[in-house]
Amino acid sequence: MAEQDDLLWVQQHWQQAGTIAQQTASEAELTRFATVHQV
Repeated sequence: MAEQDDLLWVQQHWQQAGTIAQQTASEAELTRFATVHQV
């Protein structure tokens, strides 16, 4: 049972990390777009 709990914990943290990475990438894209287009 403990192994399943560990797996669930890892999956949840990977999802969280993935979401944060997506947000960071989006912000980087917006910054690059603004720089290129001089908004």
